Amino acid sequence: MTANSRLAREREIIRHLNRVVLERVAGNAGRSSLAAYFQPIDALSQGLPVPIYGAMLLVWQIRDRDLQALYPLDTLANRIDFLSWCACHGLKEYALLKECTPFRDALDKPAFPPGKLPELDAGNALSWLMVLTALRRTDLKVDIARPADRARLLVWYLEHGFASAAIEPRVAAWQTEFLLRVLPSGMTAHQAILHQARQDLQQEFPLPSKAADYQEWYARSAEYRRLAPASAAPPEENPKAGEPFGVNVIGHLSGVSGIAEDSRMALASLARTTIPAAPVDYVDGAPAAGGPEHRYAVNLFCFPALEHARYVAERGGNGIAGRYNIACWPWEISHWPEQWHHLFALADEIWAPSRYIQEAIKPASPVPVLHMPMAVETPPASRLGRRDFALPENAFLFYFSYDLRSASLRKNPEACIEAFLAAFPGGTEVGLVIKALRPESDGAAWQRLQDTARRDGRIHLIDRTLDRGDLAALYSACDCFISLHRAEGFGRNIAEAMSLGKPVITTGYSGNRDFTDAANSVLVACTPREIQEGDYPYVTGGTWVDPDIQDAAAAMRRVAGDAALATGLQAAGRRTMLRHSTFQVARTYMDRLKHIRKNLPKPDRRDDDNELV
Repeated sequence: MTANSRLAREREIIRHLNRVVLERVAGNAGRSSLAAYFQPIDALSQGLPVPIYGAMLLVWQIRDRDLQALYPLDTLANRIDFLSWCACHGLKEYALLKECTPFRDALDKPAFPPGKLPELDAGNALSWLMVLTALRRTDLKVDIARPADRARLLVWYLEHGFASAAIEPRVAAWQTEFLLRVLPSGMTAHQAILHQARQDLQQEFPLPSKAADYQEWYARSAEYRRLAPASAAPPEENPKAGEPFGVNVIGHLSGVSGIAEDSRMALASLARTTIPAAPVDYVDGAPAAGGPEHRYAVNLFCFPALEHARYVAERGGNGIAGRYNIACWPWEISHWPEQWHHLFALADEIWAPSRYIQEAIKPASPVPVLHMPMAVETPPASRLGRRDFALPENAFLFYFSYDLRSASLRKNPEACIEAFLAAFPGGTEVGLVIKALRPESDGAAWQRLQDTARRDGRIHLIDRTLDRGDLAALYSACDCFISLHRAEGFGRNIAEAMSLGKPVITTGYSGNRDFTDAANSVLVACTPREIQEGDYPYVTGGTWVDPDIQDAAAAMRRVAGDAALATGLQAAGRRTMLRHSTFQVARTYMDRLKHIRKNLPKPDRRDDDNELV
């Protein structure tokens, strides 16, 4: 299956989720609603013993590399297999599924309608959870159409099934009533079924002569564990007054990426106010921590929309439901993907770091989308210099940095190389530095970049991980930043270069246009073009741009050859980036958070607004 056909299949499936979830959001006055994911998806549930619920499709969507391939949900058979996976594995892995009470209640329902089977048939005590478990456990070799296998499944599940259950052991009231019903023989129904299913018991306790001994053994060995039915209550939907006002900043706070820096800058900006803020570091693969980390009434999520969905699926609603949820989702393309529309249920409002992102999201969003610029500040540079990075001491160095975990085609590093070679066919007085954050496994994009860079010894690839101080030292050691991207959501690397006082050459398109103009940077001409199949994850259609290589080459020659121009760009860029200081961004945050606070329930009646420090 090609990437495009997989994406088309995902959109087809998620379209049903969009409709159900967004109807719930509309009915909840546009407020975030985790309960929207606890609704059945009727269009995908016909013929199934247990409905498919929205939370299950959320998990299916974030697992595009395995679940979508294993269970394309295009036939009744693989929908049943997906149900079985959710019951046996999904409930273990995802807190949101555990909180989906309708799903768990449906699993507890009888697999056979009352009266369909003989009075003492073990199938009268089988729930759909037991049957779906048997589908996963092929070693049991159970055919529930056979009475003997139904008895074998019931006995196995009550003795061993709870140990592997994805949820806490429990037996529904209707099962307890059937299993503990006393028969004319004096035995319970479960005692009779257990005896019939196990030859060892039949040999040791032949009935009726050894009935008393058998019942004594049964009581002593406790083969049947009576477990009270229980359902976890879903988290409360509406904000409550129990949490003090403040902001929980959730993101990859300890990560090495531009997105991680976004969350750290949000936290630093809030530190400029007297509004308390708490960091919540989301590390991939970390155990679910639940709600205690979310100590304040407002959540600010600073990572991509699908990561937000993954966080909610893994952590569940504790700490999320009942709070005011703000999503600061980075995005780079000119339109919002159709298959992500339901994710608006996770947010009460969206903070768009650039007007470009705001314009991409707003037409699709049922919740407010506000332009909230991000802070850009760099730490002091370390003492490393050009020699430490094996760079030429006297050359004029252009540089570009990017994360190979981002889409390489969008970042377009090859264009920087092409423009450099066109601008400077020869000579040792110039160089190009490309700082790349490599993925864990080398891919085709990294290989292409290496092959292109080998064409000229003046091109220097640096792929080792640097801390923020050493990265600032590398940038300071270079002379001009260049970015010939096809699209940027915000452009943090461009903004950081300007804040460090470096002249910037950049594509005149997308998020960076909020802070780059003809006075503070050299804008490269570009031509819009349609995004083709496979160009960018999650997207088909839409547009981005191709920067003009010759125009970029001319800009590189101008900046390298005109010291006055470079000096003027440095000063103008630094002045512009003062608007993105943590102090200035704190003012913007402050104004919006005051508005939010007025509309939240208060733990007390004090109206003393927080002010900037």
